[in-house]
Amino acid sequence: MVKRYHVIVEGRVQGVGFRSFCILQAQQRGLTGSVRNMSNGMVEIFVQGDEKQVDSFLKKVKEGDRFILVEDMSIKECPVEENEKRFLEEIEEKTTRLKELEEEQKQKDEKRENLRKNKERFM
Repeated sequence: MVKRYHVIVEGRVQGVGFRSFCILQAQQRGLTGSVRNMSNGMVEIFVQGDEKQVDSFLKKVKEGDRFILVEDMSIKECPVEENEKRFLEEIEEKTTRLKELEEEQKQKDEKRENLRKNKERFM
């Protein structure tokens, strides 16, 4: 039976290869979903697949490795995503921050251009 879970992981899980570890474990078990760092230092995982394989994945994630230390995991079942094909690293936060920086730069460029035009007008 296919199951999907939303998992929040606390502990030493950022800056230690945890997301790559999750991707490898999921791929080895034929699972789909995603993993991403959260701004609060935790990691969010969506994992989906055969129930036994998901259970095996969650057990391995909880064990971690010599760098990873999982202190707590919140696991909640959620609806299956029918068209999901792979297990991916989500980079939404990076993408959002990049868009914010691009917008800031655009505003600075526009301000600089307006100042240049005003300067030319009064010369």
